[in-house]
Amino acid sequence: MRDFRISVLIGMLLMTQSLLQAQVVHAGGWTGYLDGISVSNMIVRDSVLYVTTFRGTARVNPVTYEYTYLAESGNPGLPAVINLKYSVIDAEGRLWFFLEHQLVHLDPDMTLHVAAPEPKYLVTAMRMDREDNLWVGFYTPYIPPSTGEAIARFNGTDWDYIDVGVEALNVLDIAFDPDNKPWLCAGYKMYRFNGTSYEVVKNNGSPVICGTRLAISQDGHVATAGAFNTGRLTYYSNGTWKTVDDQNYAYPVYDEHNTLWVNDRAGNVYTLDADDTAPRKVLTTAANFRTGEDEYITGLGFDGQGALWMGKTIGLFTAPDTIADQWDFVPLTNLLVPGPHPEIAASGDTAWLLTDAGITKRVHDSFEKLTIPQEGITDLFYDEFRKGLWVSSPGKLGFYQGDIHFFININPLVRDSTYHNEIVQVTGDKLGNIWLLGYDGLLRYSLQGQWKSFFQGVELPHAPVGFGDITFSYADQSLWIRIRGFSTKTFTDPPKMMKIEGDVATQIDIDTDLLANYSIFGVVADSLLWFSHANNAVVRYENGAITEYNPGPLNAEEFIIYNDSTVLLCSNLGLYIYAHDQWVKPVIPSDQIANDDALPACLTADGRLYLANYPLLLIEDLDALLDGLVTSTGTTLQSSLHYYPNPVTDYLYLDQDFATSCDNCTAELISARGDILKKIAAPLNGRIDLRELSPGLYVLRIYSGSNLMYALKVIRQ
Repeated sequence: MRDFRISVLIGMLLMTQSLLQAQVVHAGGWTGYLDGISVSNMIVRDSVLYVTTFRGTARVNPVTYEYTYLAESGNPGLPAVINLKYSVIDAEGRLWFFLEHQLVHLDPDMTLHVAAPEPKYLVTAMRMDREDNLWVGFYTPYIPPSTGEAIARFNGTDWDYIDVGVEALNVLDIAFDPDNKPWLCAGYKMYRFNGTSYEVVKNNGSPVICGTRLAISQDGHVATAGAFNTGRLTYYSNGTWKTVDDQNYAYPVYDEHNTLWVNDRAGNVYTLDADDTAPRKVLTTAANFRTGEDEYITGLGFDGQGALWMGKTIGLFTAPDTIADQWDFVPLTNLLVPGPHPEIAASGDTAWLLTDAGITKRVHDSFEKLTIPQEGITDLFYDEFRKGLWVSSPGKLGFYQGDIHFFININPLVRDSTYHNEIVQVTGDKLGNIWLLGYDGLLRYSLQGQWKSFFQGVELPHAPVGFGDITFSYADQSLWIRIRGFSTKTFTDPPKMMKIEGDVATQIDIDTDLLANYSIFGVVADSLLWFSHANNAVVRYENGAITEYNPGPLNAEEFIIYNDSTVLLCSNLGLYIYAHDQWVKPVIPSDQIANDDALPACLTADGRLYLANYPLLLIEDLDALLDGLVTSTGTTLQSSLHYYPNPVTDYLYLDQDFATSCDNCTAELISARGDILKKIAAPLNGRIDLRELSPGLYVLRIYSGSNLMYALKVIRQ
């Protein structure tokens, strides 16, 4: 079975050498290319697997890896997105879920059937028992009058409500013991049916703390942990309750051999059987393509062939053979760009996207996977002077021009060290120079083919150590370096700003506190710089005077200086433009794509702006967009709004002063793929109910009348 699956996957990857058609969304001067990389949730049973991605919900064949998105199934009655958190698959392969206040099931032939009205309480858990009866759990803390009806069983036509003897519960999960009796996780306590009533499960007289996921094996072992990467592991084995706190465990599941499987936040998978005293790591993280702090596990489960499946924010993975420590990446899009936020280079209507899986080339609306004879690629840059693509890797700089390519060995140009030949960034100025940022210095390759090095203690008084931020001055194309404090000789040194003009490097006198508090910068001229930091603040630094702005939510920014008076700020939380003496955030006229992730970015010489947004967003004519910015229409975002908690479990709270003062404010909740999931009418009461959402990333847009005021990035866990 494993050999067959691998051969299918290899065949799919080989097919990517040809041009691939993308899912394209045109919205005025904006073009969005939607992929299916991020898996927000998944559900698997036997030979049926469903996942929800940025493109919507898809059914996946666990054997062939073929997939069909519901929106493309030919059934107009199917929703594009199903909340799989509140879904189950029965023994016949039917998917049960709620749609428009009704209980429905989706048959294997993609026909949809209505089974019953939805229950009278808010559903927060949905499971099948061992006899394939459907059960649901409820959220009832604010039900008047208080009720103990925390769960219900579907009898084929309606719901049988069960009073568990405890009022106002929030049921997070349900599992069934070998006698098919229900156990509940509710309010961080575990309840079980003892044959006559429901009781709190205790260990040495104290209640067992229950997480958001509950699993029971065929022989009666019990385990509970979190979901969305948070939670201790508590399990019952050999008559003893045990707790493991050394990792953030999630998604406990028992296999047919009664062995417990559970993952940690990094994506490592552990097992526990009756003889184990602690979890044993058996599979290392499914990080074939990209890792990072923003990576989350969104599902774990076995199919009918014994293969383990894992949903992640970077894609869908499977371990066909759980004995071998190997994950396969399962592409859910014909773009095959496995990972958000690739590095990007562009020229005209051609762009190159770099991820850990390699380079994808875009021409018009088609994509092509490239075979590049370099390993460990760190960055790429398109050279408008030499009309070719530069690709950096340790000790090697490659140049590609059509079918012609050559390599430059940079090892003789750098110091003799394991780290010094690592190229952190390759970029170019508008004079034809190619710049390589390395571990403790820079290399410059001139238009005439001459090399110049800048090293600490020789040309540079301080070393960037691979962590300096570099940019070019709009006025004279001099190179500017912000050197972080920890990258100088001692950890106590403050950060510094340096400028390289010609072959001379000089230190620039800039306010030390400004450099310490604002890390990202752009240079208009010697007398005018912009700074930003991921706390919503942007600073204009002109002739030593500081002007502070709050354009909106920021995170991991990048400046693009367009001209003397126009600045672009590209952020993980959106694109902002400084024009007409104020910051504005353009709104895309589309319910499928959104200006909520605009990093990294690349501006071409002919005015196309590429934003590597899951995986790509394109502004086809930046000048036309700038001409259309009319700030009086209210596209300007206000200063930051305090909202909490984030990540959120049930309710998101807005600053109370704002909620009471803005009586005409409305809101809409947007999915990561740009769909409007919910509209909230005025007045906002300061509490936004997010309990019905599956774990993932969302954007809450708040309007005053027709004017967009805030775009808040929210994580539902």
